[in-house]
Amino acid sequence: MMLPSIENILLFLAAPKMVSTYVLTLAIGILRIAAGRSIARAKPSNPEDRRRLLVSARNLSVLLFFIGLVLIWASELRTFAVSLVAFVAAIILATKEMIMCLSGSLVRTVANTYQIGDRIEIGTARGEVIDITPFATTLIEVGPGPLNHRRTGRGIVFPNSQLLTSTVVNETRLSPFVVHAMTIPIAGDQPWEEHEEMVLSAAREVIAEYEEEVRANSSRLASEAALDAPATEPSILIQMDDPGKVKLVLRYPTNARRKGRTQDAILRGYLKRLRERPAPEKKTANV
Repeated sequence: MMLPSIENILLFLAAPKMVSTYVLTLAIGILRIAAGRSIARAKPSNPEDRRRLLVSARNLSVLLFFIGLVLIWASELRTFAVSLVAFVAAIILATKEMIMCLSGSLVRTVANTYQIGDRIEIGTARGEVIDITPFATTLIEVGPGPLNHRRTGRGIVFPNSQLLTSTVVNETRLSPFVVHAMTIPIAGDQPWEEHEEMVLSAAREVIAEYEEEVRANSSRLASEAALDAPATEPSILIQMDDPGKVKLVLRYPTNARRKGRTQDAILRGYLKRLRERPAPEKKTANV
């Protein structure tokens, strides 16, 4: 004796519900026909009322049909919904990183975080943006480290999902010029006023090459972004973190992509002035 197959068992179990579905369909069809005939016999005052009643009857019949289907197939629909939720959860877990990358790309687009050519810093990565895809961003590294400002030639690729968890520093977001700072330490017994003047003199000489451009850009930024105009003149702050040592912190405007070259030129000018300054007079001991 052959055992019934699974398909036959499922068909046998579903047979009453199939019959109920057929009866429901037949009943809804009869009710719709009856409603149409009743509306026709009622003879509404204008065609628009008749059309409105027919549409309402049709929509009501469709609604009743779907409610009946849900009541008949409730257990099967519940099982299907659980399976669908499990399937969707598995898909989400399998593609979690991809979804996060797409979300990060959406955040970058909406917030206009950076564009091709911008110099940015995110996490430990710092460089110029050369490629953007929905899943990753490619940089040409600048550095290495925060004190170096030249390209290394190495490429850095990071997933856009980092944009959801990391802070992005865009050095060229509002303007090609930024206010950069560099520290020059001197011994505490040295005349720091002279060193301050030499540093400022070297900085002014270098900045003079693009001073007009900096001023015009500062005025434009203050007008367009409703911000205070950035400083256009070099200035020095004095720090004494350690006893017996003075630090001159020079702040000066520079092109964000030429910070390293500008800093090097200022340091060379300062060292040149330091070498050329008159030697201090030696005190002779009284005999």
